[in-house]
Amino acid sequence: MQDKADAKRAKKERQKKRKRAEDQAARAAAKARAKEEAEEEDDEEGDDEDDEDEDEDEDEEACGPTRKIACGVQITDLREGNGQPATDRRPCKVHYVGYLPSGEEFERSKSDKPMKFRLGRGEVLKGWDLGVVGMRVGGKRKIVCPATAAYGAQAVKGNPKKGTLDIPPNSELTFIVTLIEAKA
Repeated sequence: MQDKADAKRAKKERQKKRKRAEDQAARAAAKARAKEEAEEEDDEEGDDEDDEDEDEDEDEEACGPTRKIACGVQITDLREGNGQPATDRRPCKVHYVGYLPSGEEFERSKSDKPMKFRLGRGEVLKGWDLGVVGMRVGGKRKIVCPATAAYGAQAVKGNPKKGTLDIPPNSELTFIVTLIEAKA
């Protein structure tokens, strides 16, 4: 009888620890996102820079080389995570910002509501299913999806109420993705 009670207590303690770790990772990601937004606002208020300078800034942030993976998807680690890795067929949560080929932002996750999906199950763009694999919680990655790994020849209508823009057909899309949670 005592063994069952001990096992139950141990299980609850493990669940509490996991929840604390998830909450800590979410807070860290929210803090990083707030910092990014503040930096973006500073950039908008400061001197106008051309697109080449912005691309150089992104390259300077990279902590690893750009790699081309399946379907022409390109990934660049901007920040290495140190948490649980994202693995195929497992649930994960991310914050993201999506950019059109023009560099214009077309969509972003809400700071209080990360996007949830099961990796490798076709619940997101093929470029994401390929590009998020191997990221660790707390990591940030630039994923460039050619049209074939995004929406292809299909145009996607934006929703002004939600702050999203139209995506033209055959668009190469770039995403900055931060992994908030990965289930083992």
